[in-house]
Amino acid sequence: MNMTPENIGQDEIEEEPTKKIKNGTLSVLIVDDEKYIRDLLADLVRHNAHESETAVDGEDALVKLSQKRFDVVLTDIKMPRLDGYNLLKKVKEKHPETAVVVMTGYSQEFSVREALSLGAEEYLSKPFHTEEVLMAIERAHWRNQVKRKGANSYPIDD
Repeated sequence: MNMTPENIGQDEIEEEPTKKIKNGTLSVLIVDDEKYIRDLLADLVRHNAHESETAVDGEDALVKLSQKRFDVVLTDIKMPRLDGYNLLKKVKEKHPETAVVVMTGYSQEFSVREALSLGAEEYLSKPFHTEEVLMAIERAHWRNQVKRKGANSYPIDD
């Protein structure tokens, strides 16, 4: 089921969870200026055995990132004060250990390329399925871990 204002509800949270990440619980910061999206995503993340906190925009997210370490930031692009692109840049500068998933209702090819070129590990277009969100969070965390450890840490069989 897609997450849109018309169909947001408990049934979104009741869907079967994806496989848990091997290292256990992830700490996820959800950044969106729309309260119902923040709350829905926070509930979804918690329901699937991860920790979640929310921020109303990029400025609020930076304050929270200065106070606590997060494994993943899940951020909207279009927000007041500090948008998702600028938040992404600052997270990658100051908190390279944190993976970033960018989400937007504007799925233009430029948006995707821009987000990925700035260092986002994953990209979601709204509306999205709850399973897609969970998979994106876990993939982003894994990709960031691979990047940080370096390609030489992962032998490839010929």
